[in-house]
Amino acid sequence: MWNIKNDTYASNEDSYLRAQNVSVNNSILRIQAKKETYRTRNFTSGYVESIGKYSLPSTFRAEVRAKVPLEQGMWAAPLWFRPTDGQAGEIDLVETLGSDAKAGRAAAHHTIHTEYGSTHKQSVRSKKFSELPGEATGWHTYTIEKTPGKIVMWVDCVKTAEFTNANPTWYNAYYDVGDRWNLRINLQVGGTWGGLPDASTDWSGDKTAMQLDYLKTWVPQS
Repeated sequence: MWNIKNDTYASNEDSYLRAQNVSVNNSILRIQAKKETYRTRNFTSGYVESIGKYSLPSTFRAEVRAKVPLEQGMWAAPLWFRPTDGQAGEIDLVETLGSDAKAGRAAAHHTIHTEYGSTHKQSVRSKKFSELPGEATGWHTYTIEKTPGKIVMWVDCVKTAEFTNANPTWYNAYYDVGDRWNLRINLQVGGTWGGLPDASTDWSGDKTAMQLDYLKTWVPQS
């Protein structure tokens, strides 16, 4: 079901993507960020996606149980979605930033986007982990349900985000157009949102690894 990106890089990050940074042990998917020079960059990480192998229809439910790293410079995305036809739109079920944790406000960010580029718009809902069950760096279950006119998201069964055809105003143009959606999982290092790792970043053990226990999807019966 998954493709593993190798010997490449994604936009808006400072790491090279290598297949060797992605592993599965005891049924746990692990994406490891490393401080190492490779090609033209000083960090490596991993990225998996389902393009050409699996996609979801416009109405779906998905759930992922994940453990994210919250060291400075880590930008984790345990599950996000893009239209399979390459059209505009992006659904980020959850993103976390080590810079938030460093500032004492570790949070789960939920975002939907329009097209990329100069006309890009986004709508973000954020929830601090201090307002949710468990520790920020512990295991959490993230859930999304997309139905006509609405996207709802939860963290550990707590409703944390809702987007509708009334808010934001551009919702219909991107999220009620019948697209199918591919799935993506990645751990970025650096980037403009959370910034680069620094002297405070602990690269040992699980500190800079994102781990996934499971990912489940549901679609309507035809």
